[in-house]
Amino acid sequence: MTRAGRPGWWFTAAVLVLGAHLVGATTLARRPAPVPVPPEATVVELLSPEPAAGIAETPTELAENLPALPQLAELEPPEFPEPEPEPEPEPPPPEPKPEPEPPQPEPEPEPEPLPEPEPEPVVEPVVEPIETIAAVRPRARPPTLRRIVEPRETPQKPEPQRERRQEQPREQPRQAQTAPARTQPAPSAAGSAGQAARVSGQAVQSWENKVRQATARHMSRARVTARGQLAATVLVRIDGGGGVQASLAQGSGDPGVDAALMRHASRLPRMPAPPDRQAKSVVVPFRITR
Repeated sequence: MTRAGRPGWWFTAAVLVLGAHLVGATTLARRPAPVPVPPEATVVELLSPEPAAGIAETPTELAENLPALPQLAELEPPEFPEPEPEPEPEPPPPEPKPEPEPPQPEPEPEPEPLPEPEPEPVVEPVVEPIETIAAVRPRARPPTLRRIVEPRETPQKPEPQRERRQEQPREQPRQAQTAPARTQPAPSAAGSAGQAARVSGQAVQSWENKVRQATARHMSRARVTARGQLAATVLVRIDGGGGVQASLAQGSGDPGVDAALMRHASRLPRMPAPPDRQAKSVVVPFRITR
């Protein structure tokens, strides 16, 4: 070790010794009870180094040169700032008052229930002999006979008998030709009668059934106040074009009901025209059940 490095070591050793003394003094000050006598320590003699320039020769001189350290008891405790008082909590805002509910509208009165429609009356088919009143057909007019006016012969001078005989055969063929002309209208009348007879068979019967069904269906819808079963008969007249005229042939016995049936029969709808285009009358009995 060189001489230049010795002063540094001595300074370090002095600091350590001083620190050890301070620690020991502090420890002794904190112990209230007497410390037992430690055993005798072994004394170790250290060689004193050569004093260096500007450095104290002994540790005692070094300690004297150091400033006095303050005692631990003299140290004042640090002053801590007083904690600021916590701000008082703000009162909660008042709860908003509930808005008043708007007045509810008054409920509308319920409409009165409509009266139930009356059930349609049941029309029972009537199995009775039905008479068909055939319209009176116009009689066929007899064919008009035309009178053939023969030209008058101018008086002539008497001629021989031979010429008169020749004139008589000429007049006879003329009369024979007029005879067929007079009988021509007769076949046309007979043909129309035969055609009418052919049409008035199954076609007319089917047509009458349709008329009866339509009339009975219409009369069953009549509004009458009586209850129970009513029976009446309607006479329906239908022209060649399908026009209808109805009348009450047999009433029910109740004047009020018969008047209602008569008004309802007057509104009878148009019917299909007869097959032969001839006016006809049909008797329709019907029943109404309430």
